[in-house]
Amino acid sequence: MMDTDRTSLEELSSKRKEYTEFLENILQPQHKIAISLRDEVQSEIKEYQELRSQITILRIKHENKDGESSSSSSSSSSNSKKELESLVDLGHEIAYSRAVVPNPNAIFVNVGMGFHVEFTLEEAIYFINRRVSYLTNDVLAGRIEKVETVANHLKDSLAIMKSLDDEFQMMRL
Repeated sequence: MMDTDRTSLEELSSKRKEYTEFLENILQPQHKIAISLRDEVQSEIKEYQELRSQITILRIKHENKDGESSSSSSSSSSNSKKELESLVDLGHEIAYSRAVVPNPNAIFVNVGMGFHVEFTLEEAIYFINRRVSYLTNDVLAGRIEKVETVANHLKDSLAIMKSLDDEFQMMRL
């Protein structure tokens, strides 16, 4: 084997090692992070959609209670009808607790960055619709684009690696 062939093999081997390190240390972690960030946004959207469903159910229950309490003549019966009893998910749909909501006309909603705002049920639904729209159209779209970009970089890098491997094999023959 000639010195130039040996040098070329060493260069190819060096390039192959460089691309392998780039894949393992840069692109794969970026891809995992991008997927994780996308999944977080999808989870947040799902939580808001579930909250919207729960608020809709709460409104229906509350409207039914109001209809019953307006036909009732006793004031103590009227006060007890304004409260709402419910089962509350304590986490991951595994454990539930019975809860009494003293004023089902207003709820606190996490609006981001650790802040919670008290909304009427109608305001909460309006906010949730706007928030879901923002998360879906702006945030999630950007996160999906990032995942696709990094995935394309991975694909291109793997193609380069395959090309280097093929060239390396040809030079060894």
